Amino acid sequence: MILFRKLKSAIVLLFIYTKKFIDKIISAAKITGLTIKCLFLSSRKPDKIDSEFNEKDFDLFLPDHGKLNTDFGFIDNASTVDLSIIIATYNAEKYIKDCLDSILNQSTKFKIEVIIVNDGSTDETKKIISGYLSDPRIIYYEQANAGQSAARNFAIKHSKGTYIMIVDSDDILCDGSIDCLMNLAIKTKSDIVEGNIIKFYNSFELPFQRKTKSKTFRGTSKNKYILRSFGYSCAKVYRRELWANVRYPEGYIFEDVISKFVLRRLANQVTVTNQFVYAYRWNQSSTSHGNNQKKKLDSVLVFPKIVNICEQNQIQKDRILYLLSLNHLGLLNYITTNFLNEKNRKLCFFKIREQLIAIKPAKKVSLPIWFWFLERAIINGNYDAWVLIAKSIQKYKLLKKYREIN
Repeated sequence: MILFRKLKSAIVLLFIYTKKFIDKIISAAKITGLTIKCLFLSSRKPDKIDSEFNEKDFDLFLPDHGKLNTDFGFIDNASTVDLSIIIATYNAEKYIKDCLDSILNQSTKFKIEVIIVNDGSTDETKKIISGYLSDPRIIYYEQANAGQSAARNFAIKHSKGTYIMIVDSDDILCDGSIDCLMNLAIKTKSDIVEGNIIKFYNSFELPFQRKTKSKTFRGTSKNKYILRSFGYSCAKVYRRELWANVRYPEGYIFEDVISKFVLRRLANQVTVTNQFVYAYRWNQSSTSHGNNQKKKLDSVLVFPKIVNICEQNQIQKDRILYLLSLNHLGLLNYITTNFLNEKNRKLCFFKIREQLIAIKPAKKVSLPIWFWFLERAIINGNYDAWVLIAKSIQKYKLLKKYREIN
């Protein structure tokens, strides 16, 4: 009986491993076929590229509704607290209490201020916040509705912390997160310290924490990390000086991309820990997950503003910037424009092409093969090749080393 069970288990394992092996062969064959097809398509230039794109048609379809904030500096240049925690809030009556409690109930040795900017809420958000105003750590402002970026920018200008942390009003700070990030910032003298994020829906429970560890990146290792990291602004502390000439572009979603394109590039070194510090609420009504499909196209509109911020901060048009740009323009925009009809999607595609040509380094840079395919398709103005290549990259995770921007 025992021998029979062992034999049965061995047969089952053999079947599983054989199936996995066959699946890998099939997948490899499909990818090889796709590679040949993409190589052919990406190198082919369609006729009359320029006639496909009319700037006026694009502006009519997608008028630019945002702006670049250049109100740099701080109201008070001297840091008087260790950490400024910035919360931009709009109609967050369901979540703002949990958010504030998670911050104010932390046991920490660091002096903090919590700057709340109420961005024209029309629900009970203000009433709930008023119950916290007796806490001297709370600094409260109100503004007419201007969007999350404008509210964050206002708070940054009024911040007094040596470090700055961005928290969304529907999210939660994990216990001990302030001390974890700030202790590492002081120990390593890093300009940015990043922690781990956990996503949750309705209820939050901190998962089992593996043995905590951290790693500091600088120079070449920092550049590699930037390419492989997520672009969220949250779960980090930033040295205040990084924001001296940096503000969020206003009026757009996808404003968080400045964290990856700009702030991490400006940092001399970045330290990363695997400790959970931030709980991100998967809120379907939030700015980035709402039902307004057309807002997703901010990914196209925001890009020139990001380039402007890079130029203002003398970030070179180098390989790192170009790879980030290819990722944003070629892959993120493939996803965000997917709901459009072909005519309007082509309008966006040729705008993307225009943006990529403007950011392309004068000196040729080496690219991973699938980024090379993507670049050729876009610059050659080959819409069909772009769709096929971006779809293949997404489906088969062919550039899994390079995180999507958001």
